Amino acid sequence: MTAVHSDTILTVFVALTAAALLVQAGVLLAALLIGRKIVLSLREDVEELRNSATPVLKQARELYERYVPEFEPVLKEMIKAAPNLRAISADVAALTGKARSQADGIEASAVEAMDRIRFQAARLDSAVTRLLDDADRVLGFVHTAVGAPARQVAAVLAAARAIVDSLRRPEPPARRVQPANDHETFI
Repeated sequence: MTAVHSDTILTVFVALTAAALLVQAGVLLAALLIGRKIVLSLREDVEELRNSATPVLKQARELYERYVPEFEPVLKEMIKAAPNLRAISADVAALTGKARSQADGIEASAVEAMDRIRFQAARLDSAVTRLLDDADRVLGFVHTAVGAPARQVAAVLAAARAIVDSLRRPEPPARRVQPANDHETFI
């Protein structure tokens, strides 16, 4: 085989390697873009969760701050009204009715807040699950798309190198055969 032919083969293998590297770079760029899109989607979902949960939490806090101070004056009124049991029982009945209606309102608000939080938590769980599934799918694709061709190209290059090295080696010198009665030729 001539040196020109070996150089041509080497050039072809270098070109194939360069093409494989370009394909690999393209696949990695695609994986990066898909990953970036997933991260942006997750960021939007988290922001939406934050925006929807914040008003619910503020409303719950306002209810707490609004109704706790109202109970303190009621207790003071009960102490003042202790001598008059009839007045106390009427006040207690009114207080009980008011507390019941307020408790119903608080309970409804709390149930609504919990429902919203559950819904947002389910959405967040779904988004995270989708993100992890997509990431797993992307990694599997990258492994399949890059790993197998890279091993094949490495094997082809190793074979080509072995062929080229064997073609470049000079022929080994002919071995000299010693005569059977070696002691006669000894001087």
